[in-house]
Amino acid sequence: MSPETTIPFEQRYQAALRLHLTGRSRNRPTSRPARALGQEAFISGIQLLDLVRIHDQALAAITMPTESKPGDALSPSGVFLTEALGSIDKANQRTHKNVCTALLLGEKKFDREVERYSELLTQSHRLQEQSKRLAHQLLMAQEEERREISRELHDEVAQILAGINVRLAALQEMGEISNHSLEQSILQTQKMIETSVNVVHRYARKLRPAMLDDLGLIPALQSFIKVLPRTKNLEIRFTAFSGIEAMDNIRRTVFYRVGQEALLNIVRHAQAQHVTVRLRKIPQGARLEVHDNGKSFDVDPILASINIQHLGLLGMKERVEMVGGRFSITSSPTKGTTVRADIPFTTTTEDDHQ
Repeated sequence: MSPETTIPFEQRYQAALRLHLTGRSRNRPTSRPARALGQEAFISGIQLLDLVRIHDQALAAITMPTESKPGDALSPSGVFLTEALGSIDKANQRTHKNVCTALLLGEKKFDREVERYSELLTQSHRLQEQSKRLAHQLLMAQEEERREISRELHDEVAQILAGINVRLAALQEMGEISNHSLEQSILQTQKMIETSVNVVHRYARKLRPAMLDDLGLIPALQSFIKVLPRTKNLEIRFTAFSGIEAMDNIRRTVFYRVGQEALLNIVRHAQAQHVTVRLRKIPQGARLEVHDNGKSFDVDPILASINIQHLGLLGMKERVEMVGGRFSITSSPTKGTTVRADIPFTTTTEDDHQ
């Protein structure tokens, strides 16, 4: 540290001003000491008015005459102060310019980052929409595939097996066949074919119940509840309003699949004794509620995961949202679990096309 920096600024300013007033640097507009003191004042955080105060105090402490000469625009002390103040002002201007430049650069960088973030957000939304559309298309294709397999099982395989059964019965009635063992063989074959027909019909109902297309949602759900495997102490109550059948086939299929999956989950996991299935009217749509008094579970992590074990729940949610509906699950140890699906009769997009 140099000796000058250990001397207070006010004393060094007074010494420099005294030197200026003795005549060795008098009336020089580019006085180095004044400019240097001004720069030091700026670095130290001394403001313009503070420097003027320091100047007045230093001038008052100097006893030599400081009057201006005739024709001088400024007194010698004024010249010194002007140089010092000018140095601070220039430093302020440089700082202001640097700050403005930094702000401008920062603003441009911020704008670029905002634009980049906006592009990424738009891309993310686009990818999400694409993902949703792909999921919807997958579900629709899956449903159509089930419809075709169900139709083939009903219309082709089952009819062929039934035809074989009829032909065997005709053979049995033919007079030229009297062999008892042949009769027994034919009877056994008929029973096997009858069993095969029942199996085919059962799988066809699992893929897509013909009753859903032929009779409607309410009979299809009633039939599923009737054949649903369950323990003796499990009671299922079903209520519905007939207006649900006014919905189109896609929406009724979504309600059926949600009800089917919810009931299967209850049988597999809930250990419930009482289940209520309700189809009721809500403003502009219909609601399906499946409630059980069994074991509860943590809903949010399951709906947020992509675990294959939870695809049933995720599939329900995706199906409902596919037709513009809202899907929710609430579960608590004291109130049991409620699966709810709200589906409008028509979506906004469909209304726009009509």
